[in-house]
Amino acid sequence: MKMLKSDEGRKALEELGYEKAKQLFPKDEFLSKQNFVNKMIENFEVEDIFKTIFN
Repeated sequence: MKMLKSDEGRKALEELGYEKAKQLFPKDEFLSKQNFVNKMIENFEVEDIFKTIFN
């Protein structure tokens, strides 16, 4: 997770975009265009969510 929190990681998530974030986390009601980078990092820190996406 340290990589995602770095400047380079945050930039990569920004470039991924809000629409892709919504596809990855469709049930996150609090995800917005203003906070999607932080919310993605938070969601990836939850082990069950991480495993669901990457398994």
